[in-house]
Amino acid sequence: PIPPAHNEETNVYTSKFRAKALRRIAARRAKAKQEEELFFENAITWAEDGHTALAKLNTDNPQRQAIERGHANANTTKPSILQTSKNWGYALQSTVKGWARGVSQDKTHVRFAKKAQIQEFDVPIMASLDSGADNHYIS
Repeated sequence: PIPPAHNEETNVYTSKFRAKALRRIAARRAKAKQEEELFFENAITWAEDGHTALAKLNTDNPQRQAIERGHANANTTKPSILQTSKNWGYALQSTVKGWARGVSQDKTHVRFAKKAQIQEFDVPIMASLDSGADNHYIS
């Protein structure tokens, strides 16, 4: 906590220089704490990745052996002709709908621009997107 330039309880004025110095000290401490947390987070991630790599290399693990046996015994048969024709029909239907959507004047579907566009607004706009998986964030 940084004292304000004027303390109303004691009616004492702190110099602006001192208040600015205290704010800078607090900012440096916050930045150092953030960097320390980032260091520990990266160190933990690195250690977990190492443990994961070692566990994947261990072929003597009973759990892994059971999983491998299950994968080896999996009955992978080809889909029947009926199912293959249904799948082909679904794919064709999806393709035709996409073409029809492109030709029609219906504007209810989402379309993405080929180039990035910048839109400016005169009123405040709030948007939030947290994909997280590939480090894409909008706020």
